[in-house]
Amino acid sequence: MTQPSNIRRAGLCWRMAWAGTPQLPGWPVWKSLLFGPPAAPVDPSDGFGQALQALADGDWHQAYVQLADLADDGHDEARRLALQLASHGQRLFGLRCALPPQRRARWAALAWSAGQQRQALTAPGRTTTR
Repeated sequence: MTQPSNIRRAGLCWRMAWAGTPQLPGWPVWKSLLFGPPAAPVDPSDGFGQALQALADGDWHQAYVQLADLADDGHDEARRLALQLASHGQRLFGLRCALPPQRRARWAALAWSAGQQRQALTAPGRTTTR
C-alpha cells in the first residue's frame, strides 16, 4: 500500500527541515523558533548561574557539585535543587548523588534557621512597609 502523495510530501518536508536544506532551516533554527533565543552567557562570578547552566547543558554531576557547595554556604535555592537532585537524580537522570547524613543534617539546620528568620520577619504585629 502506498501513502498518499501529501503524506509523503509532509514526511519529506519534516526530514528536510530536521536535516536542514537550502529550502528549509535545520534544527538550530527550529529550536530557536520553538524555545526562543539562547540565554545570555553566565557571569563567571555567579556560582548559582553556572550551576543552572550546567543543568541546562545536561552536565548533572557538575551541577550537583556546584549546587552542593553553594548549599553548604547557605544558598537556599541551591540547597533545594541539590536536595532534589540527591533525592530524584537516579530516577530522572541516572545520576547518583552522594549525600552523607551529616551533610543532609547541616542543610536541614540551615533550612530551619532560614525559616526561623523568615518567620520572625513576618510575625504578627510586625509592621512592614511596601
